[in-house]
Amino acid sequence: MNPLRFQSNYRGQADYVVLAGPPAGKRVSYRYMKRDFYEKDYADFGARAWRGDPDSYRRKVLASVGLVCCSGARVPPEIVAEMSRLAKSWRDHDPDISAEPAHAGV
Repeated sequence: MNPLRFQSNYRGQADYVVLAGPPAGKRVSYRYMKRDFYEKDYADFGARAWRGDPDSYRRKVLASVGLVCCSGARVPPEIVAEMSRLAKSWRDHDPDISAEPAHAGV
């Protein structure tokens, strides 16, 4: 059984609800695009879409590229591995998706 259930997809971020394991019931987020995508996205839409300044964008978005994060819980390695596995199939449809494996954020 897949331990994740897709919840929403914002600009280059996939959000899942964990169904099993230690963070069950929590939302896990993964910024899976290449860093260039987020830099271009900020240049093209940042003034309209981002509510903070460029420094906060660098801290909150660019610093978390490739991270699997969960507020208030550690992300187990099997969830991180599942996120990497899911992103591999997405690459067939979008060359801007990172080929780097996901890693657990803090």
